[in-house]
Amino acid sequence: MPIRSRGWSPAEADFADELWRFWWRSPMALMWSEYDAVGLCRLVDLTVAGGSSAPILSERRQLEDRYGLNPVGRRRLFWRIEGVDTPSRDAAGLSGRVERKGPPSAGGKRDPRRKRLQSIDGGKA
Repeated sequence: MPIRSRGWSPAEADFADELWRFWWRSPMALMWSEYDAVGLCRLVDLTVAGGSSAPILSERRQLEDRYGLNPVGRRRLFWRIEGVDTPSRDAAGLSGRVERKGPPSAGGKRDPRRKRLQSIDGGKA
């Protein structure tokens, strides 16, 4: 994330950088495009220095949902992370899961995160 002068302390800037890298290394990042960076930057801003008022927390939750950064968001996007989101889905009887395919990562090898992130079809097998 391009850290500009946002009035953050050095600790806040370090946290923002760590958060940005963590999210882009996550399995969900495979589903994002470069155009999602603006919304993710907004989410970093709200997380680092947004405060804890009800409107700020609501906006953070909505952005986390939009980018699949929490279980509810992944469920709404019909995504699951193998070993994290699967037990409750299996218990609910949602079958017909299909791994989302995409272009291979650099060097012709598949990104190892892809093994864990799958799209499900909501039981319409």
